Amino acid sequence: MHQVQQCWVIGLPDKALLERIRDYWKHSLYADRVHLRVFSQMDTLRHYVGLQTDVQLLIVDPEWKEEVHTDLFEGGDGTSITVVEMDEAGSSWHEACVKESTASYRVTPYQPLSKLFEQLWGLGLSIAKISEDPMKDKQDAARTPIWTISSGGGGAGKTTIAAHLVQYASERGLRTFYWNMDWIHEWGHEAQSPRAHQADSQAYEGSFSKLIYWLSRKETLEAIPPDPYILPMEELRADTFDSNIRRSEWNELDHEAVTSILNWLSGLERYDLIVLDTSSNHLLAEAAVLASDQVIWVLTDDCSQIRKSERCWKKWGNHTEGRSIAGRMQIVVNRYMGAWMNSFTRESSVQAYLPYIPQWKQRQRMDQGGSSEVFQAAFRAWIQSAAHWMHTGTPSRG
Repeated sequence: MHQVQQCWVIGLPDKALLERIRDYWKHSLYADRVHLRVFSQMDTLRHYVGLQTDVQLLIVDPEWKEEVHTDLFEGGDGTSITVVEMDEAGSSWHEACVKESTASYRVTPYQPLSKLFEQLWGLGLSIAKISEDPMKDKQDAARTPIWTISSGGGGAGKTTIAAHLVQYASERGLRTFYWNMDWIHEWGHEAQSPRAHQADSQAYEGSFSKLIYWLSRKETLEAIPPDPYILPMEELRADTFDSNIRRSEWNELDHEAVTSILNWLSGLERYDLIVLDTSSNHLLAEAAVLASDQVIWVLTDDCSQIRKSERCWKKWGNHTEGRSIAGRMQIVVNRYMGAWMNSFTRESSVQAYLPYIPQWKQRQRMDQGGSSEVFQAAFRAWIQSAAHWMHTGTPSRG
């Protein structure tokens, strides 16, 4: 495939908007396809562009357009640069870019950043007269992000953090799937829709076992409809699997089965995020970790948990089919009480400290964890840093 690299320069006085654009670019499919520089000062912008010869798109504020445009076209050195005016009155994603007599274009910042980038990318290709878009195959191959929440032992609070992650994503309009990979769930059907307690529950009874049966026959994944096998979780505004599974059937699950299930879920193009909740000592944990784009490791100030965690990290680092989890793992300390007694090798890698909430010992429902403003504040501060794409938007699946 022909590799195309575009060079964009964005000049806007709105620093907050520039920061959102840059954050989206860094965590998007365009990070390795677009060389991007952003400027909030006109003088610096003019100096940089004046020294460059490979800038394709110059995206500027309307008030800066005339000055930049005059510099480029009267100087004669920048005639290959296309000026794009970022104007609230510009074209939206659903309209074509409006080409003006001055050979510039207009786009609006009031659209999802994924759409803005897609629009600019297409404009860059058309200007360069490139008909084959190398981004298309990469976007088509992009799958639903998978996050695994794991820990070195029970009681660390991984299910609580998984529930907060699911709720947070759902609040932002992301279609989310949650899978607790333990045989016996902490909350069971209490977290599911009231339908699971009524007559309709019979429609889902044994549905997970039926799904495994069809997958074991290696049927075409696209031929398996999702609705008979997926239950709603109204408290978390997400979907999940039936938790009533016979132990004998659960024991038959293996690495291949988990991979098939995740491929099937991702191929549905129905979800923007898949959250896996599993303990590190679970036989299926390694399959979940290998399939994940992000591993959130929940740790508490407990010597036994720390030692188990470090042994697990070492084991997975040596036996994960060559795919290290180091670059995909974030360590989150839970039940933090303001001081740390024990030490561990990756202490400098801790991404967040989430406070201990004593009243949660009396919780009766999964969603009641959202009642603590202190925990919510700490959690949101972490997730806003860890998952920029939840705020800037994800590529649309139609």
